Amino acid sequence: YQFWWAPQSGSWVSSGPFSADAQFTFTPPSAGLYDVVAYAREANAPSHETAAQRAQYEAKSDTAVVTVAGSTSGSGNA
Repeated sequence: YQFWWAPQSGSWVSSGPFSADAQFTFTPPSAGLYDVVAYAREANAPSHETAAQRAQYEAKSDTAVVTVAGSTSGSGNA
């Protein structure tokens, strides 16, 4: 799995290389709306595949919009 997130109208940030971990936690720099997308690929996929091979080995989720609220002073909640 590989996850990407971006503030709306901002630059995309990757979770890093593909991983077997199906969960990802990110800490956004500020409150607001963020676009989030996940990619999944077969573990046996070639590392430098062509675009045609990528279509066979990789799937992309729909983009989700996530609202990140600011923390409340003293509560420790975000």
